[in-house]
Amino acid sequence: MGERSSEDVLIAGAGPIGLACAISARRRGLGSLIADGGALVNAIARYPIGMTFFTTPERLEIGGHPLSCAG
Repeated sequence: MGERSSEDVLIAGAGPIGLACAISARRRGLGSLIADGGALVNAIARYPIGMTFFTTPERLEIGGHPLSCAG
């Protein structure tokens, strides 16, 4: 058997929404465990080049943490 965790919240997916949920849980004093089939923010890494966001790359962030962009 694998390790057991006693976190308050289990979050399925480490994409933008999953990370935002984990940050929100932490701000409320809850521990969380994020489970994902890929790497952290894998969904963002696979976005098509030229993907339109509702903000500029310099201001793109999740929970107050900026996401750096390459290129």
